[in-house]
Amino acid sequence: MTSRRPKSILLLAAALTTAFFAGLTAWNRMAPFPKDSSTTRPDPVETWRQEALNRIRPHYANAFVEARAAADACANEFDQWLASRASQSGALARDLLSWDAKWNLMTSKLPWGDPNAFRKYAEWRFRARIFSAADLTAHAQLTSRELATSLKAIEDKLLVAVRADLDSIPAPACLGSKDDAAFAQAYDNALKAAITNSQLATLEELSNMADGALIQILITAVVERAVAEGLVSAGILSAGALGSAESFGLALVVGIVIDQVITWINNPEAQLSAAIQKEMEKIRSAVMDGDTGRHGLKQQLLITADRWAALHAKALVTYVLAAGSH
Repeated sequence: MTSRRPKSILLLAAALTTAFFAGLTAWNRMAPFPKDSSTTRPDPVETWRQEALNRIRPHYANAFVEARAAADACANEFDQWLASRASQSGALARDLLSWDAKWNLMTSKLPWGDPNAFRKYAEWRFRARIFSAADLTAHAQLTSRELATSLKAIEDKLLVAVRADLDSIPAPACLGSKDDAAFAQAYDNALKAAITNSQLATLEELSNMADGALIQILITAVVERAVAEGLVSAGILSAGALGSAESFGLALVVGIVIDQVITWINNPEAQLSAAIQKEMEKIRSAVMDGDTGRHGLKQQLLITADRWAALHAKALVTYVLAAGSH
């Protein structure tokens, strides 16, 4: 009897051990394993943001293209206006070869006459036939205002497209839903943040900057041309005598007129008209294309459009990244 007891104990211990490990195995199969961080479900807000960024990218890229096209169109319109004014060179030439012009030229040579009589007459006829300082300034402002109007239309189109695309993305409940007013307010806040953070200007400020830049381009281009042609000295330039739109082109044309009229060659009207038109083309080139180290009018308008597009691209990204952050 005593010899069988140890065997019974051993069998019981083996059975208990087998049962223990079988139970442990079953428990491990039932118990959840710790989740690997790499398989954690992504944050739904972050998922929405990434999808939103992918959706808006084509929209603001297209806005860049459209803004530059609008700037190019405005520059071409201004170029055509300059060309239309230059086409009046024949009428100006007839004025400057009229009896009134001859009288002013003659009296300017007399001891008691005004030595600037003919020059004043030439400037007066230039303003009447080609353009005045007021005409020039008004058209420069009109050009920048037209660009501002075009950019506003592009902005409206951009926001409608972006709103529709973002609404099509399934959004987590925490983002809520925005009506038109709420979307407009949120985007306006993003726009203000973009302006502050990137030091870009609002559309109105860009338009006003463009006004000043265009007018300054017009003045600088012509004054530089006047100095290059020897029609005005650098000393006069540095003294600021030609530092206003009123002097735009007049020194150039008057210098040509005096040289052409006094010689009294055959067919003076045709030659004078051609000379005026040639000089106007030089002015047009300097104004529109600029030169080394100085932007022309077209480039300045493109810079304005690029700044506007960069501002709205930044605002869209700011709007998306701000979603769900409060």
